[in-house]
Amino acid sequence: MKRSFISITIILLLSTLIYPQMPEIVKFPTQDTTTSHLYSSIIELDNNQFLFIWIEDGYLKISNSYDGINWTVSRVILSDLPEDLSLQDLATYRTRSGKILIAYRSSKESTEYFKISTTDNGISWSQPSLLVTDLTGDANKIWDIKFSQTDDNKLWLTFNINSDIKCINSKDDGVTWSDKRTLATNSKYGNVISTNDSMLLIFERNYNILSRTSSDSGKTWGIIDTIFSENKYNIEPSVVKNGNDSLIVIFRTSNTTVFGDYYFIVSSDNGGSWTAPVQFTKYSGPDKNLGINTNSKKMYASFVSNRSFNDIDFERKEMLYTIWFGIIGESDDIFTPPYIKEIAHLPEFPSSLDTLIFNAKIIDDEDVAHVFLKYKLNDVEQTAIEMFDDGLHFDGQPNDSIYGITLDSLNTDDLLLYSVAAEDINGYTSERFGDSVHIGVAYTFNSYLVDVNRFKLPLDNRGILADVRIDDNSIGGIFDSLSLLFSGGFSLSGYDTKGLWANAMFSTSRIADYLPGKVGSDENNIYNKVYILKSSDEPFGQSWQVWKNAVSLGANFYDGDGDGIYNPVDINGNGIWDEDEDHPDLIGDVTAWTVFNDGVPEDLRRYQVSPKEIEIKQTVFGYSPDTHEELDGIIFIRYNIENKNSAVYDSVYFSVMTDPDIGDYNNDLTGCDTTINSGFAYDNGLDNDYGNSPTFMITLLQGAPVYIPGKTFIDNNNSGIYDEGIDTPLDTAFYKYGRLLTEREFPGAENQDMTSFMHYISSHPTMGDPDDPLQLRNYQMGLMPNGDKVDPCNWEFGEVYDVNCSEVDPGFMYSGDPVTQYGWINTSHFDQRIMVSAGPYTLKPNEPIEIIAAYVVGRGNTSLESVDVTKKMAQNA
Repeated sequence: MKRSFISITIILLLSTLIYPQMPEIVKFPTQDTTTSHLYSSIIELDNNQFLFIWIEDGYLKISNSYDGINWTVSRVILSDLPEDLSLQDLATYRTRSGKILIAYRSSKESTEYFKISTTDNGISWSQPSLLVTDLTGDANKIWDIKFSQTDDNKLWLTFNINSDIKCINSKDDGVTWSDKRTLATNSKYGNVISTNDSMLLIFERNYNILSRTSSDSGKTWGIIDTIFSENKYNIEPSVVKNGNDSLIVIFRTSNTTVFGDYYFIVSSDNGGSWTAPVQFTKYSGPDKNLGINTNSKKMYASFVSNRSFNDIDFERKEMLYTIWFGIIGESDDIFTPPYIKEIAHLPEFPSSLDTLIFNAKIIDDEDVAHVFLKYKLNDVEQTAIEMFDDGLHFDGQPNDSIYGITLDSLNTDDLLLYSVAAEDINGYTSERFGDSVHIGVAYTFNSYLVDVNRFKLPLDNRGILADVRIDDNSIGGIFDSLSLLFSGGFSLSGYDTKGLWANAMFSTSRIADYLPGKVGSDENNIYNKVYILKSSDEPFGQSWQVWKNAVSLGANFYDGDGDGIYNPVDINGNGIWDEDEDHPDLIGDVTAWTVFNDGVPEDLRRYQVSPKEIEIKQTVFGYSPDTHEELDGIIFIRYNIENKNSAVYDSVYFSVMTDPDIGDYNNDLTGCDTTINSGFAYDNGLDNDYGNSPTFMITLLQGAPVYIPGKTFIDNNNSGIYDEGIDTPLDTAFYKYGRLLTEREFPGAENQDMTSFMHYISSHPTMGDPDDPLQLRNYQMGLMPNGDKVDPCNWEFGEVYDVNCSEVDPGFMYSGDPVTQYGWINTSHFDQRIMVSAGPYTLKPNEPIEIIAAYVVGRGNTSLESVDVTKKMAQNA
């Protein structure tokens, strides 16, 4: 592309000298500044008169001016435009006959553009009529429409559909219009304008400003010429032929630092060469949606900007964009306050032990003079603290536009609200609200990564496992540095007087019925967190003291002094723990404890089931290979499930549910081993990510006690239930609590084994995610979603080898051995979910049941060998 060195000032001065002068860009005075805007345009009339047109709250408004500076009170001309800003679009044009056309998107769900017109400079308007529509594109995307008129008096309306520039034409001053046709593919923001002997199409493709020429009235177009491509992003080109017959292209350009300013380039030789770009807007924040007509002689342009928006009173407001306007080539952009681009604090959920770091990224076209952290502490505004960009205040490198400062000495339960205020050397200021920060309890978290062995498991305080964001990253369950488990959780179902109910916490199936805390508590209470204990913690130190809060929520503890109260004090004064001193419920080398309840309101649930006042205390623990090498790759989960309602819940089933994604999630297979109460997911060949893949297994280690006459006790009085002191126990069930706490015995009962293993498949029409409580219940009982039994003899996802298929229990899917290819084997690779279920139980009020499961991950020399390796690990768990 050729560059011209003709003075832009001279070119533009010749076209604006006789018109009103406007030395700086100003805010349009007639708009409602309490609402946000996106689209506006200025129509230039005769005798230095102007018509300002804009969209505001779903209304199309106009205002008149006789000098381009002062404007009349606004007038509504249409009232059925979309209130949703993302669906608004607007184009205006004054034809050579003096008719003014306005095109706009309707408020309908489909993409329909209408037009109105006036022949008396806006005093009266025609009725709306359909201009163009398209039912094939995305109805949620606007078209960025633009009008123009070429020297043959043909009107053009150009627009974007599915990344192509299309157009319609009118030869009768906008009364009738042609069908749509394509001008350019993989392009946007098309403008057609006449030159001396041809037409020019200006457009954007891949963030470059390009042009094409037509010498046959737009029937065909020549090769593409690059007009401007020097910055990283160049978008939204508009082209104008001014009173001097020069071509001016205005476009927005941006880079990784500046959101985008408008520049313009000029050609005095019909697009053969272009001047170097000149800046029109200078604000470092968002200026966008510049509106200018292709036949603008005076070069009036309008756009929207958030430059005058500020958050005040430590409250986040909806970002407002107001309308600004000026004359290209004449108006200077003076009011350009600092742009506060990003605000953050670390840690995200601080405790009283943390030093709180505040950062803000601030950009300005002028030097920044001062940046302050303004904050309220417990509703009392404090003295603002200056922030710095010197590399000495946790602000990154010096002079990198990132400002920092710290606060400490904050107390548990403090509530801090903060904003950042910036001022440049011209005295222009900006203020943005940062966030509210509730100072939490030390050694507690909303989410936590259990990182104690090869298998690393994120969890949160609502019962979700794996599918949890840690440090703002969603990592899932990790084994040997690769993703293995997308999501883990549980489900319950049972009966009460109203019939069947079900609830769950399993993000993969979009079921989220549980909230942090005990039944009836405030989910946002700072004590409703994940409590962490480590074997490396100092005896009687901070984590042991914080455990008092966990105990108040129902956590276990070892009562060394026997007084019934948890009080971790070094009675013996020797700096080590002794058996006559209290101890928190530390199991393994890392313990993560939390409590949650099914308090999500019915109308916010997938299944529209009312809360049942079920409270679950969850203990997740694991061992380091330094202390238990045989448990490297195993994480244990203990569920204490309590009915806090007065109703009895009968026939309750509990399922451990997971979505294993072993490397490439589309090639997973599943199976179960009833001899070790386990269901698993595996690969039978090389995985794209892992190579020889590990196996992921759910093992039910401790089911709830069940009493079975004739098996676990002799029913001496034929009552059908176990009566202590009357009936004869034949077996004993146990609740195990680790090395410190005494296990609990249930004579006459046994710990229930896995009663079914099922898989279901992502987005599958017949074996997909459970859509209602009955489908979930059927899965838990080892049935298909419709309640039918699976037929291993005729099952599209598996085969039975060397066994009579009619003798295979259909409630334990794929119970064969995939290593030896014996029995029922899963043969279809899918993105699968697996669930190990046990039941039925009776869940009586205030009589909790306890279930312990393990996530077991093992890896052999081949993917199939990993199955055997993992089974052996599960047997030793």
